[in-house]
Amino acid sequence: MKKLIYSIIAIVVLFFGFTVAFQNRHAVDVNYYFGFHWHGPLVWIMLL
Repeated sequence: MKKLIYSIIAIVVLFFGFTVAFQNRHAVDVNYYFGFHWHGPLVWIMLL
């Protein structure tokens, strides 16, 4: 039963995350350590 509840919560969180990313399709900048920089759509950031 606990596994089912956790699965449902995970599905709901993923659903809301993907819908937010889909509604906000503009490009974002991601800055990592050591000067690594990536520019791309928000949906790819959410998938990673």
